[in-house]
Amino acid sequence: MEAACPGCQFFTTHVLAPVLQEPGMADIMDLRIIPAGNAEIKEDEETKEESIDCQHGEAECEGNKILACLEQQVEQNVFHSPSPDEASKQYGKTALFMPTMSCIEEHASVIDSPFNFLSNITAVEMIRNNADICMKDHAIDVQAINQCSQSDQGTSMLRAAIQETQDLKPKLEYAPWVVVDGAPLKEDAYRSDLKILFDVDLLLVQLEGVHLQGLLGTPAGSV
Repeated sequence: MEAACPGCQFFTTHVLAPVLQEPGMADIMDLRIIPAGNAEIKEDEETKEESIDCQHGEAECEGNKILACLEQQVEQNVFHSPSPDEASKQYGKTALFMPTMSCIEEHASVIDSPFNFLSNITAVEMIRNNADICMKDHAIDVQAINQCSQSDQGTSMLRAAIQETQDLKPKLEYAPWVVVDGAPLKEDAYRSDLKILFDVDLLLVQLEGVHLQGLLGTPAGSV
């Protein structure tokens, strides 16, 4: 997963979110998003100091940390879902995380646009501001997520996500790289009718315990 990567945005908003809104789908999936993609940990040849290099720049790193903190704190039940609402009906057990992530991806941008320049705001600040709006709209504690993402904890989580991505088997090849029960979907991950892969000749009970692992990002060196 790469925050604000065009391929990630398309997959999240046009494929993953609609699939999870299908009746019963969210409750039979173990959704795991690993926000790193093509990010790397590099070492300076002279100083030997390490730094994180994200494919689309510093703003993407910031977005990745926000998503990592959001997913972790939702999993740890830091936030408690209110009484059943529309999101709960649509997204099941992913009702807190998925609509918030989808909103962040839909509105995120890592480009220093003319608007950013004229408004004296950086791409990092823009992605933070957009994420804040999405989290507030979905009853997420913005302060808790920002304390995580803007601290050593957020950096450590991004490092861990990078390592987990690099250790993935089968290896990440291109975006989106989605693995279901150990098998990559490859180009099928872009299908807007992805649910057909689960529905045809399958009973929902057969999918109990399915593991959906999303590793999204464009191939290194491309947009």
